[in-house]
Amino acid sequence: MKKFICLLFFLFLFTEISFSQEEINLPPVINNDFFNACIGSWVSDEYTWGGQKCTDEISLKWILNGQYILLNGLTKTESGFVLNSMVILLVDKEGNVKSWNFDDFGGEVAYFEGKINGMVLNMEGGSKYFKGKYTLEVNENIIYQKGEFRIIDPISGKAQIEKLDITYRKIK
Repeated sequence: MKKFICLLFFLFLFTEISFSQEEINLPPVINNDFFNACIGSWVSDEYTWGGQKCTDEISLKWILNGQYILLNGLTKTESGFVLNSMVILLVDKEGNVKSWNFDDFGGEVAYFEGKINGMVLNMEGGSKYFKGKYTLEVNENIIYQKGEFRIIDPISGKAQIEKLDITYRKIK
């Protein structure tokens, strides 16, 4: 038993010395031209979704040592309905993108994957009741979003197709 305790002591001592002598380095900040151009606050022109006129306010920023992008969104409809949303995006060096999408409805997280090509991002994915694909194109202080989504009513099971065509303008 004494040998076992001595072995643990030396193992602990050796581990502490090796960690204390090595500096822990964080990975370099991700530098992606597409997302660098997206960082900031944006407001959408009026668009139609679900038969209602809507506007969005979104903000994007790099978080956690520049490893992820956080998008916070606020959608307002003409009837006064307000929806808060949050998206966490991850991009790798090759321009592959993954996103996890959350909103006030809760429940399932919508997951999308895609690829950046120049200043265009194509994404596809969804959740159990919401599937689709969309394209984001950045042109200086404007972002164009076009997409098509299949929304399934969880009670009736009926599917409805919604097309999206939004123009965002940078405000800061």
